[in-house]
Amino acid sequence: MFSTLKKFFTRNKKDKFLLVSFLGNKLEIVVLQADFINKDLEIKKIFEKELTEDFSFKTFPPKIKRYLRKIFSGVFYPNNFKVIFNFDSNLSVTNFESVIIPRGNPDEMLTEADLENLISQAIFNFFGPTRKYASSRLKISEFETLICDVRIYNILLDKNSVLDLFREKGKKMDFYISETFCYRDFLKELISFLPNRAQAVFIAEGGSALTHLISRYLKKSFLFAEIGVDKTDVFLRTKEGKINYFDSFKWGKNNLYLTLAKDLAVSPKVAKLILMRYLENKTSFLFSRKLNFFLKKELALLNKGLEIIEQKTKVKCLVINLEPSLVKDLKIKNMAAKSLIPINVKKLLEAFNFNLKADYSWYKNLYSLAALLESYFTPQEDLINKLARRRMRWLIP
Repeated sequence: MFSTLKKFFTRNKKDKFLLVSFLGNKLEIVVLQADFINKDLEIKKIFEKELTEDFSFKTFPPKIKRYLRKIFSGVFYPNNFKVIFNFDSNLSVTNFESVIIPRGNPDEMLTEADLENLISQAIFNFFGPTRKYASSRLKISEFETLICDVRIYNILLDKNSVLDLFREKGKKMDFYISETFCYRDFLKELISFLPNRAQAVFIAEGGSALTHLISRYLKKSFLFAEIGVDKTDVFLRTKEGKINYFDSFKWGKNNLYLTLAKDLAVSPKVAKLILMRYLENKTSFLFSRKLNFFLKKELALLNKGLEIIEQKTKVKCLVINLEPSLVKDLKIKNMAAKSLIPINVKKLLEAFNFNLKADYSWYKNLYSLAALLESYFTPQEDLINKLARRRMRWLIP
């Protein structure tokens, strides 16, 4: 009774989040307030820091450490925040997959003890091969590869959804799980910069988390192309729901800036401003035609890289974080134009009826907001994820 009243009187409480992203060549920290009842998101402040080329999880530069300590100490006093860590694909691995576990006593009603045992088996069965894959991709030993987040998104009993697991019998359970891994020392040091009262509620590989969020409304197999500064990472969502990083190739937004800089005889910084005005339809008709000609030559290289990925996967749908006016110039073999789907912050928030308050309506980091929404849609306070988190701790030596 008391817990029910407590929930009633705190239902309008606004949650405060710190979204910490290591993506490409940039560290970004967003101070955000979320009103999940009214679906309003309000960015209070953004801190940004360029990462040097030699940055990696094994070479944590002292100046970045000092910067993080300074920001965290200033932001958290006198407030408290829920912290979300969002990492690039070279810093973490997040995989999603269904794991089927047979029940030993299919003719008996499921109990909480049975459920905990089945969850333990599912997490452990997924843990072994996924940690091995993560250590290989991150180029570190399995001992250095730390499991830092586990989520259970759905449970099926004999392939059927159930409202109350403890009123059902069945032969096998299907757990749809995600597990995240990263370099042990890097994450432990990063968390050590936080005050003791801070609560890390979600840790994820940004591209995988965003791919899963898109899959909540795009119910089919697709590729997600994450256009970075110097490279493009591609994630695959299969028809069975499996999600993971697939491949990458050397092409990024810098390619557009450099080709315009060369063709227009300007600096890359000026070229970036010119491209921004072009994408906002703020250049003359004749100049826009000239820019489009230059851009098409460079976009052909992106097109070729995506065609190679399509040939490997045979997937006929591509979601891409590129401006619609540039996406229309992509012509991927064996893929219909309508199956090339541009994604941005506005479209992502509209898909889930969220609103970003006006002061930072220009904000473009899809991955921070995707991680925030993923943590919202899959809270760790429910029984299933509490059990999963308890079992995850057993896997941390």
